[in-house]
Amino acid sequence: MLLKTMLLPKKPPLSLNLRNSKLSKYTAEYLKKQLEHPEVRITALSLKFTFLEFEKLYPIIKAFGPTDKANGFSQNKTVVKLDLSNCGLKPYPVRFLLNELMNNSTITEVNLSGNFLDNEFAFDLAHLLEVNKVLSKVDIGGNPIGPEGAQHILNSLLQYNDSMYSLGDLSSCVLMGVKVRKDIEEALRLNSVSCDAKAVQLKQEAEGRLKAFPEDRQLRKDPSSLAQQAYPILTPVTFTNAVGDDFLE
Repeated sequence: MLLKTMLLPKKPPLSLNLRNSKLSKYTAEYLKKQLEHPEVRITALSLKFTFLEFEKLYPIIKAFGPTDKANGFSQNKTVVKLDLSNCGLKPYPVRFLLNELMNNSTITEVNLSGNFLDNEFAFDLAHLLEVNKVLSKVDIGGNPIGPEGAQHILNSLLQYNDSMYSLGDLSSCVLMGVKVRKDIEEALRLNSVSCDAKAVQLKQEAEGRLKAFPEDRQLRKDPSSLAQQAYPILTPVTFTNAVGDDFLE
């Protein structure tokens, strides 16, 4: 009853915090309808610690996707922040959310920290970063993402994305590895500075790597010539003592 009182049409914009709430299927369906209502203005939605089953989470997720009148879905255009942290989520249900965010031009921040999102999720997130140019923060801290998944995220940031400036506390993603985590943090820092600075930095790093290993490049081109320079052929040794001085008779 309280939720119905809060979500009345034409009320001022509100930030809806349902943290630690136990939502029934009916409540989830009602929330989905209110998210789609053109006169209900929710700017932020927190479902932290709700541990929603997929059948309850799915209708809410669909509210952030494109309008589909044939199936009764209308896209929400007011929510800018969504918190699904510490909900025990695995990659499969989150894939549906990321898919809906492909065409969402409103949400700028999503919190997915403290879940069970691994490399499979990282691959999906990397694809989203290639397409969505509105998201500026996706908190993925505290998830078991490994080096391979982290590398996919890094590649998307470097090649396709200029809007993302934060992925949360990456030091809590202990499975990533230090190097790729630092590379991601640097890519995010460059995004927050400017696109031009990012392009210049990447070019300088590429040139720096080439200049740092000239011998290696030469070795790849002509290994035999480099080996000869390193180990020149020895010249014959001339003995100056007389033949008669030789003790071996």
